[in-house]
Amino acid sequence: MHYKLTDSHSYLLYLSSHPSHVKNSILFSQFLRPRRLYSDDSDFSNKSEEMHHFFTKRGYPDSVVNTAQHRAQQINRQSALQMSQKEKNERIPFTLTYSPYNLAAKNIILSYSKITMKHEESFHSPTLISFKHDKNVGSKF
Repeated sequence: MHYKLTDSHSYLLYLSSHPSHVKNSILFSQFLRPRRLYSDDSDFSNKSEEMHHFFTKRGYPDSVVNTAQHRAQQINRQSALQMSQKEKNERIPFTLTYSPYNLAAKNIILSYSKITMKHEESFHSPTLISFKHDKNVGSKF
């Protein structure tokens, strides 16, 4: 894997206000790249150790980086090269503006959703909670 001289490896900071699953997905997807590119496990190990260093410089805890690195290492190259098939989801999303404070609202909605599923036959799966970006300085109003 080649990096341009101008590549600063400025991945999303771990202390940013993004949901944890977003930060974890960035790690896993970046560790999956060398898994796809290298057929030799030693090449993958060397490159993933280099990437481990990039993420720790951006404030990611070692345990989180190690988990993503281990997940990518457990996937064999052939399955990493295959396109994933998304299953059809017919749940209706309940959309909230993302804020760390809205996570409590998400948990309350999901708990009531489980209660509703027990008592109503028409609800077969829990509510799908999705988050949208809040308006910021760069947004057009």
